[in-house]
Amino acid sequence: MFLSYVKIISGVVAFECFGSVMPEEQVSDFLDDASSIPESGAVLTFGRSLFGNDQEPGKFWIRNDAIIGISCGDQFTVVVAVKDALCYIFVNSIVVLAASGRVFTFGSNNHGELGLGHRKTVNKPSCIKSLKPRKIVLSAGGRAHTILATESGLLFSSGLNSDGQLGIGTDEDSFEPVPFQLLEDILVPLKQLAAGAHHSVALTVDGRVFGWGSNVEGQLGIQEQCINKPHLIAENVEKIACGYYHTALIKSDGIVYVLGITENAQLNESNSSGGDGKRHVMLPDEERAVDVSCGGSHTIILTATGRVFGFGDNERGQLGLDKVVSSCPDPAEILGLTDQKVVQISCGERHSAAITINGQLFTWGDRGYGKLCEENVSLTSGSTADGPDFFVGPVRLAWLEPLSIVKVSCGGMHTILLAKTRVQSNAVVADESSEVKEEVADAASALPSHITSVESPPTNLDVSESKSSITINDVLSSSVDIAAETNSDVKMLDENLDGKVTNGKQKSVKKKSNVCLLL
Repeated sequence: MFLSYVKIISGVVAFECFGSVMPEEQVSDFLDDASSIPESGAVLTFGRSLFGNDQEPGKFWIRNDAIIGISCGDQFTVVVAVKDALCYIFVNSIVVLAASGRVFTFGSNNHGELGLGHRKTVNKPSCIKSLKPRKIVLSAGGRAHTILATESGLLFSSGLNSDGQLGIGTDEDSFEPVPFQLLEDILVPLKQLAAGAHHSVALTVDGRVFGWGSNVEGQLGIQEQCINKPHLIAENVEKIACGYYHTALIKSDGIVYVLGITENAQLNESNSSGGDGKRHVMLPDEERAVDVSCGGSHTIILTATGRVFGFGDNERGQLGLDKVVSSCPDPAEILGLTDQKVVQISCGERHSAAITINGQLFTWGDRGYGKLCEENVSLTSGSTADGPDFFVGPVRLAWLEPLSIVKVSCGGMHTILLAKTRVQSNAVVADESSEVKEEVADAASALPSHITSVESPPTNLDVSESKSSITINDVLSSSVDIAAETNSDVKMLDENLDGKVTNGKQKSVKKKSNVCLLL
């Protein structure tokens, strides 16, 4: 297995590579080096993330900023790093949002989804200069578009716009982030963003859901085939999630509704449907949902009691049902997790993952490209080391347990983790759970004691004091106090790296490894 390793320290990225086959001692080095990970955590990449050299697992962190969120799109990744906030990621590209409000992206960029002003693939973090004055706190990635939001509710989008999924009132693609807002005259504070293949959804702090983009499969629950501006589609909602062609909502009473229709039954067609196209997902034993995640054509639900259910497409075992079945129209419990206290779930195109209260990671579904975070997997041509091409039930990643996994996000062909070093190797579950709950205080406040959520707003936001009278012009014309940057910071952050080392020099720092500093 090939490992790439990147550190972002005071604006400087260190890139470390191991050989195409990782011997045991290098796997050990990967874990032993965890001691150097800062308290804010590190981002680990698995599968075809396009981070560093293609198809290589890797890791990076921002030295002085807490990584607040990770979200995966189909071919790119987004990472938010704002002090005291949460994380988000996308499939083959990565966006890094620093505490100063800066945003970094890398990965697939065929339609300008990285927001860098061009369409070149980027495999090292590159700064979106136009967003440097902004403090981005939310992000979501679709198949080839990105949605970002500030703490005041100003939205930015870039990438493919064939169905109006950018929400900017046109169908033209944009290589740079374009500002827009949910309502014409005021900014509305946001709680969560989600994106499908060609549609986007935003949840406000007061429970309203706005959607835009394609509605060909009914994923927005409106009459039009597509809409290029935000449209109110639901109210009294706590959580949202988007699959490629469907949308899931958790209402304030814990009931799950889905919108959209495809051949893979992920919309639970056997259940009741209202006139607006929303289908009620019937959970057994009157379970109340607290989290939901949508994959390409499947959905996973976490309940208040800690039970996990899945329905939809299961061709590659992505439902985790421990049996080979092509699809499951009704929610079925993932029995392999019944003895675990699951705190977060995530769905990729054809794979899924869960994190437990003590920071353990479970993955299942398609194994291609090593996206299930296994220890020894060949990444070439999507092949696997041994055994089946997919796992039908949850598999515990014991080799990662020297680290505590805090967040997970699954994309099309990759998986992104936020990990921290464990304070003590023999730390008890109670100690670890309290640490996790501190990280996601806003989410935990609305959930049972052992449940947290990755998509909640950052903990440093006081949305109760948000002023609804703020307009988009106020925000765009306002002066912003940006911290002074060092020359090395500016040089690294202002250049689109285009996958090249700026100075072309490498310096050996340990046996069988190289480090490149991007200056």
